[in-house]
Amino acid sequence: MEEGSGRLYVYVTLLVAGSALGIYNQGGFGIAHVLAVLTLIAIAGGFVMEKTKLFGFFSKYLQALAYTSTLLFHMIPAITDFLRRLPVGDPFIDSFEDPLLVNFHLAFLLIFVIGIITKIFWFKKQENLKKVDILIELYAG
Repeated sequence: MEEGSGRLYVYVTLLVAGSALGIYNQGGFGIAHVLAVLTLIAIAGGFVMEKTKLFGFFSKYLQALAYTSTLLFHMIPAITDFLRRLPVGDPFIDSFEDPLLVNFHLAFLLIFVIGIITKIFWFKKQENLKKVDILIELYAG
């Protein structure tokens, strides 16, 4: 959360997830509320990993997992609402069990997993580059 855009994303996500807990269009506490709670937990977890390094070396991986998972938690209700409401008068789906919706959710889950794996490899590459820089400094100096 060091960059301005990352900080803005976290603040807006806190606002959106927090306000989602007060919306009860479907009559009670539902899956959207669960996702909002998971989002808030993920942000808190990411913040703790960032500030305390509670799990040492693995903290940065857990931080990336936590912050990235908020995007997945946003996309599930977003794509569900989109498919349930549009096009107006003849929406793409009429139930939560519709195969189209399930496939969209699975696709976003797959994208999420690929993104996390990519991030892990990126972290490893950055660590190796730092080691090379240290060796160059040792032998050059």
